[in-house]
Amino acid sequence: MVTNYFVKEVDALQLAIFQLGFATLYATIGTFIFETRVLPTWHDSLDPLYLV
Repeated sequence: MVTNYFVKEVDALQLAIFQLGFATLYATIGTFIFETRVLPTWHDSLDPLYLV
């Protein structure tokens, strides 16, 4: 409903770009708040090769 109103007022492509930009911003902030940061080790990076 809100999007339909703004599409009539502004360009739909510009609105979509802003929506994706804000979603990316919020997801990045949430990642830094809720996730623990761990650097991968050498063994972790080779795990996908063992599946072959």
